Amino acid sequence: MAKRIYRNTHKVKPINPGAKPRKIASIHADELIHKSHVSKLTTSGPQHNVVRIAGNRNANLETRIGSAKQQRLYRKKRQERIRQERKEQARKAEAARAVSDISVYSHMKLRRATETQIRQVAAHIAKQWDEKKKAEEERAKNTVWRDVAAPPKPTKRDRMFAGRPTITDEMIAAEPIPGRRKLMRQQKRKIEQARNMVSAYNAYAMSENKKTVWAIRQEERNNARRGQFGRTQHVNSLLDDLEEHQNVLGDKAWVESQLASGNRAEIEDAIMDQANVLGLKTSTAGAKKKHYANALSERAADLPIGENRYAALEQAIKTSLGKKRLNQFRQLTQEQKRHLIEETNFVDQVFDWVISPHGQMRSIFKDDKPQQSRAIQSYQKMLAGAREAA
Repeated sequence: MAKRIYRNTHKVKPINPGAKPRKIASIHADELIHKSHVSKLTTSGPQHNVVRIAGNRNANLETRIGSAKQQRLYRKKRQERIRQERKEQARKAEAARAVSDISVYSHMKLRRATETQIRQVAAHIAKQWDEKKKAEEERAKNTVWRDVAAPPKPTKRDRMFAGRPTITDEMIAAEPIPGRRKLMRQQKRKIEQARNMVSAYNAYAMSENKKTVWAIRQEERNNARRGQFGRTQHVNSLLDDLEEHQNVLGDKAWVESQLASGNRAEIEDAIMDQANVLGLKTSTAGAKKKHYANALSERAADLPIGENRYAALEQAIKTSLGKKRLNQFRQLTQEQKRHLIEETNFVDQVFDWVISPHGQMRSIFKDDKPQQSRAIQSYQKMLAGAREAA
């Protein structure tokens, strides 16, 4: 029997004459020339050498890589399309929603609103303007104007000391024990202070035949009230802004004409201005920031609530009494400032402490420390009255 020795082995196996011969992979000459198409020669079995071609494998790999890139690109485009569709759907839903009030008014939000929503917001602001104006007029007509700031309200302890018997100097001199004389002098001082406080508060509370805040505001508009050196400057109140400015948003014909002519920006500016006057929450998003070089200019004096409308008053306080007193004024709440400025002559007294011969504020005290100390005491009483009243 014929025997055949296989490479890499020392075993001899017989050849089955009845077995069919295996097919050997055929390789063309041009494929063998390019080594890049041939991977390596391996033994696929104990009888024949088999050559594997890497061309098909590389082609399949390139196909798979290309397919993965296309799938990623397709998924990315699909996600972007979904995001755009959701944004468009949100914009349509926002445009269809009825809007009357806005949490924070800004030019950016007003630009995104539709014409219908702009009409609704303008009508809402106009209604608020009329209601606020009516309420402020009633408040001014029913509030008595005070020539001085309201004195602090006496506490229970103050009323207790004011009700105690009077201690005279003879009683103190007749006391033989020094410690009791010192105690009696302290008690006498506290009793007198408490009685003065109660008397001042009662005179303030029972004052009659006084002008109302409404009458004082009318005099200020007519320049009938003049301070030191003929000064007519005053700080605008909310009532002044409501009386001096016109409620343009309440005119529906004007709103429609602006929309028809393409002047929508005029309506947006009117909404922002009136929202500032009403004290609504606003934002400068989408609007250019305004800068005023001179805080005492007419524009700065007419700033609505929400902006620094007290710039001139704050500068007068700082110039006359110092930065410490200015910080005390800034710590007051909005209601306390309104009571102090709109219902008392606080502004007149503060501006009487400064002069501005050449447009620059100067203190009238200069080196007069005692006079400045008395002004500071009066200023402290005014602030205390504002904290008590508001």
